[in-house]
Amino acid sequence: MLGIMASQESFILNESIPSELVDLIIDQLADDRVALNTCSLISRSWVARSRYHLFSDVLLTTKNCDDILGILPPPVFLTAARRLMLTELNNLPTGVEHFSSIESLYLTQSKAGLDMVTGMPVLFASITTFELNQVVFEDFANIVQLVCSLPCLETFTLFMSPWTQELNTPASHLRLPERLHTLNFVSLRLHVFLEWFNKLETLPPISTMRFYGVAESHIHSVGAAIKRIGSTLRHLTLDLLDHSYADLLTDTIDLSHCPSLLSFTLLNGWPKLLQELLLTHTKHASLQRAVLTIYEGKNDIPNLDLLNWFELDSLVTSSETAFRLTELTIRVYAHSLISTVTRETVESCFLPRSGARGLVKFVPERQRAVERRIMLTSPVARRSWGEQIAAEEERICLSQ
Repeated sequence: MLGIMASQESFILNESIPSELVDLIIDQLADDRVALNTCSLISRSWVARSRYHLFSDVLLTTKNCDDILGILPPPVFLTAARRLMLTELNNLPTGVEHFSSIESLYLTQSKAGLDMVTGMPVLFASITTFELNQVVFEDFANIVQLVCSLPCLETFTLFMSPWTQELNTPASHLRLPERLHTLNFVSLRLHVFLEWFNKLETLPPISTMRFYGVAESHIHSVGAAIKRIGSTLRHLTLDLLDHSYADLLTDTIDLSHCPSLLSFTLLNGWPKLLQELLLTHTKHASLQRAVLTIYEGKNDIPNLDLLNWFELDSLVTSSETAFRLTELTIRVYAHSLISTVTRETVESCFLPRSGARGLVKFVPERQRAVERRIMLTSPVARRSWGEQIAAEEERICLSQ
């Protein structure tokens, strides 16, 4: 009797609610796995959309790879998965070809042999996001070959993925995918990639560059890359490996080549460096958002005295400039495990000095990290460096 009643209720739901509306409702539950499981049991017509979100992320490791890929016939989630993370796998496992709908591929903690370099573009030719996270390559040319063989690639992330030699020069015919618009890098050999990048005859319309751990040996190639990209660059993040590189960066980076720049983030750099860059390049009428880090000084008070607030006021509020900066975010980095800095302290001590205080925000680094973790609900995203920094920028935009 209960089974008949459930069938009748399911029939009523299917008849009274348009399928498009059901899909929209289920889409709102994309991050709630319990709710998605419940939806998949309510009606047969709800199963497909529920599975679309339930099985969107798949993580394959040496521990579960054989069990998952060994199921015959291939389970439905292999075709439903859109984001695939391969961890501690030095070869492409048999059965991975059944993942037919992958849009984002993440390779982590692995050693990429020749079979991976040649096999991944064949199996995952349609991916738009590709991340190499702590992946060891035999040669730099292998990385270039792999990236250039993904025709639909839009976002490429390289996180601490070294190569053992640079004996082979990348083939001269190789070109970056024409849809590529975002580069995220943390690499001790960033300059090697950028030197190859800067020699290319044509470049895709790169709109976002995020370079972390920028060392002294990287700065000149970073400056050259910014100049090459020019007017298509809209978002730039530079994280200096050491404060001592600030002066060299100021002499090398020329943002006047990027008139379409909307946001500039400077991490681990002196506030006066950001201010000097802004003062030097006031032609940026498009610049809307700037971010920098400030470290705590004595008595856990941020070193905001390093900013010349009067010059900042003149830059932002003067009618003689076309500057459209609408938000300056100061990230307060605490040296101790527990920071005593409060928003009230900062605002009462420093904001009165600035006539532009309406656009200045102060964000403690630890608060920022907590908010970022809340945003990252996907199993893959929580393990992806590229997803984390993208979520950070999205969090800042949503807070405006």
